[in-house]
Amino acid sequence: NVTFIAKNASFLKLWYINLSNGQTIHANGTTITFGEPNGTYSYTIATANMSYSPSPSSGTFTVNGANVNVTITFTLVTYTVTFTEDGLPLGTMWYVNLSNGQSFSSTTNTITFNEPNGSYTYSISTINKEYALTQPTNSFKVNGANVNIAVPFYLVTYTVTFTENGLPSGTLWFITLNGITHNSTTNTITFTEPNGSYSYTIETPIS
Repeated sequence: NVTFIAKNASFLKLWYINLSNGQTIHANGTTITFGEPNGTYSYTIATANMSYSPSPSSGTFTVNGANVNVTITFTLVTYTVTFTEDGLPLGTMWYVNLSNGQSFSSTTNTITFNEPNGSYTYSISTINKEYALTQPTNSFKVNGANVNIAVPFYLVTYTVTFTENGLPSGTLWFITLNGITHNSTTNTITFTEPNGSYSYTIETPIS
């Protein structure tokens, strides 16, 4: 008797032992036993579910007047998923939260973890609420290969509008803020700024 013992295979519906003598043994449990005469045999292991990998996946055994046991261990195949952020200040904490309950965080620009084949929904967040994402929730699919996802953060800004009253129509006037001068010949000057405190100066041309 030759007995193959499969560890971690209770979840597999079907796996195979292919022998060098041309036999293919179908197994749907954790053990399979078959008879062989004395001799040396090569084998390979395969599964119907490619999400699981056998170890060893191939080898040899020798029948020499006694029963033989061969142990095969099946493991879930995982692939690397890498999120790479751009735009956050150096050292900012940010997070990737998966719909399966997993959560990952980093203060560098990458978050890397492993997942088996499947579809996943995720959300992205950061402790620095001055930065946001155009698409904070999305999904990805692992399908036999590593996955790379770009995460572009942008600085949240708000509209600042200065409205003048009293100048003759069409008069050019100026606002200088953070070393940048804005001008208009209408009664408003509008620009955008992130959260913060600002000093400004207002001027009109010397006539």
